[in-house]
Amino acid sequence: MPSATTLRGSAWTLAVADAIDPACRYPTAPPT
Repeated sequence: MPSATTLRGSAWTLAVADAIDPACRYPTAPPT
């Protein structure tokens, strides 16, 4: 089981990537 720190880090990474390029998070969705 990942540690809480790892989970927070992953959430932060996803949030940053989503802010920079939402398509990275949903590669199959067309750009909006």
